[in-house]
Amino acid sequence: AGCQRIGHGIDLFHYPLVQQYLAASKQTALEVCPISNQILQYTRDLRMHPALSYIKAGVPIVVAPDDPGIYGYTGLSLDFWEAAMAWELDLRDMKQIIVNSYDYSAMGQDDKDAAKAAW
Repeated sequence: AGCQRIGHGIDLFHYPLVQQYLAASKQTALEVCPISNQILQYTRDLRMHPALSYIKAGVPIVVAPDDPGIYGYTGLSLDFWEAAMAWELDLRDMKQIIVNSYDYSAMGQDDKDAAKAAW
């Protein structure tokens, strides 16, 4: 079945064939951790983060936290807020990222369906 997600994929742009494969196959999502990427200075300004180019290229992405306990926050709200503001995402983009979070999770299909129905 392969992997569901690739974590910490900020440098995917260095591998254009992999990016093209992910966009075409829709089998694996790229995890993006906006706040962590900024704290760790992988990008100084989230507006310059490559995730927006991945979204535009059709790569399925999910927003994920990276050690939020260490950074002093819980949940995903801050990561989603930062992504939405920096990348100027609209509701359609946000909804797709959230749906990706379910679709590319390790949950069984019944659990995915139930979670999406509840959402």
